[in-house]
Amino acid sequence: MTKNNNGGLQLELVSSRQAFAAARGEWDALVDVATGGTFFLHWSWLDAWLEVYAYRVEKLLILMLRNVDGTLVAGLPLYLSKSAYGGELFFVGAGEAEDEEVMSEYPDVLVRQGYQSSAIELLADWLASKAVAFHRWRIPHLLEDALLTRDLLSALARRGLPVLREPQGYRYRIDLPSDWQQYLQQIKPSVRRRIGNRRRRAARLGRVRYRTVKQAAQLRIALESLRILHTRRWHVKGQPGVFANKRYRLFFNLAFERIFKEGRLCLRSLEIDGVVIGVMLLVSHKNSWYYYQSGFDLENHADLAPGVLLISDTLQQGIAAGVEFVDLMKDGKDSYKNDYTQRPSPMFNAQVFPAGPTGWLAYCETLLKHKLRRQLALLSMQ
Repeated sequence: MTKNNNGGLQLELVSSRQAFAAARGEWDALVDVATGGTFFLHWSWLDAWLEVYAYRVEKLLILMLRNVDGTLVAGLPLYLSKSAYGGELFFVGAGEAEDEEVMSEYPDVLVRQGYQSSAIELLADWLASKAVAFHRWRIPHLLEDALLTRDLLSALARRGLPVLREPQGYRYRIDLPSDWQQYLQQIKPSVRRRIGNRRRRAARLGRVRYRTVKQAAQLRIALESLRILHTRRWHVKGQPGVFANKRYRLFFNLAFERIFKEGRLCLRSLEIDGVVIGVMLLVSHKNSWYYYQSGFDLENHADLAPGVLLISDTLQQGIAAGVEFVDLMKDGKDSYKNDYTQRPSPMFNAQVFPAGPTGWLAYCETLLKHKLRRQLALLSMQ
């Protein structure tokens, strides 16, 4: 652990899992009060990733900023990974190979209220100072309103670091009203009718049950059902699915067993005649639910639409529980998630390059590649 002082804030560089574990309580407390905090930034998620994907980490670089009283007021969890061109920076929880990708979304700087300006400046100074040599910093799945987007990337650009942005999907967040009928009036009439039709069909069967996992003995069974249904769906498409990767399976089980023990897991299933035909996994964070993974049996029960039934019931349960919003997370422009919210938010990937000729050369090369890829995509559509 190394320390630096600047502007009344002290910067600590945490470079081991052991030191990060020692700061677990105050780190999670920061995540819970920071504007950009999500479950992807909780210690349990980040540490599970570090345990399973340690092969990617050349150097751990978790930046912690403290005030004069020693209170943790800001954090930025990064690591340096080797690449063909030199070291690359990533957020902890990102940077895996595509077939084992965890999809940690909404990366951000964690900052307590009142410290945004001084924390951003200190972090930008450190990243621009070449305290760690990196070829580029890759930041996937960013939100437009993130503090990282609004302030830190701008501060780095002012210091001469080239920043490249590329559109990448949409966020589907559902702000829940206080009443289920009010929510139904907010969605398209065709979707409203579909939900009603599927629910009436399920009611006529009389053998459909919704369950929420509450006991540890049920957890492994429900997670395995999700894996089977999710994998089966991808096999129909001729692809193996992410659960085919052993490393991803290890991470998935480790992370969500921890989250369950912390009381933040919302794992719901849909059964017909005692057979699971749908599983939906969400994580609770600050009175909101984040929809991370699911599996539905569309081969045998497409007419029942288990996805429509389970998603709509989960939204209704969220309203009853006083949940502020359900975040369906990132997807493409034409996603089925459009049915449940009318305000998808654009997301993007960003890359930051070092200041100086080498960084600008890498920036220009990457920019040309992006433009060429877009042109080829347009030509393929003609």
